[in-house]
Amino acid sequence: MKRTRPIHRTRGDPGPAIDHWLKWPLLILLAVFVLALFWAREQAEIVLFGLRLLELAAALAVLLAAAYGALVYQDQRRIAAREIEQAAAADAFWNPERLNERVKALAEPYWRALAANDIGPVAASLTEDWRDYLTERLAGWRQNRTRPVLLDFAWREASVVGLEDWQANHRDRVTVRVDVQTSFHVTHLPSGELIEGFAGSRPEQQLWTLARGKTDWLIAGIELVGGGAAYRHCTVFREAV
Repeated sequence: MKRTRPIHRTRGDPGPAIDHWLKWPLLILLAVFVLALFWAREQAEIVLFGLRLLELAAALAVLLAAAYGALVYQDQRRIAAREIEQAAAADAFWNPERLNERVKALAEPYWRALAANDIGPVAASLTEDWRDYLTERLAGWRQNRTRPVLLDFAWREASVVGLEDWQANHRDRVTVRVDVQTSFHVTHLPSGELIEGFAGSRPEQQLWTLARGKTDWLIAGIELVGGGAAYRHCTVFREAV
């Protein structure tokens, strides 16, 4: 049986990078501390002070990563807002208010459909590729006795952070950061393993990719924001006439 995997991957998670840089210094200091206990109390106290400094450095690294993410997000949001206003001036399909209402109308029905393991209610609002992807993954969840749960959901806001405006309209794409309060999580029942999300209500930032359909925007993919690096993948492009 194939291993159950999450549907929505996380982009820009700073955790692994921080852990990678801090792991070896921490292990070395711990080893020196143990040796110092057998050597002299004074040396052990010095090493213990070093461990406390390393703990402080780890906390600062997390804070700096969060601050960096906020700066990158605000810069990307500013650039995308300027470009989408220009696109909307030439084509009402790009109207930011219309786009925001579209995403807001889709947000809760989309996650409720996943929690019910039935994308039928939102199928017409998905691109063919994303619909096929969800159908395959949800079938795998059912086969592997994996249960999605959504107890509460609340909309907060949405901000455009990327767009691709092509002369060939069917190629148009837009990336929207969606801020919600959610409890969506997925559990593998036989093992109790948490496959996706967290078993509790929390604020969450999502990156929605939407493709231009015949009459409205369609969901082409959704990822979760783990850190500022997530916005590096958000393209702002308008093809010259």
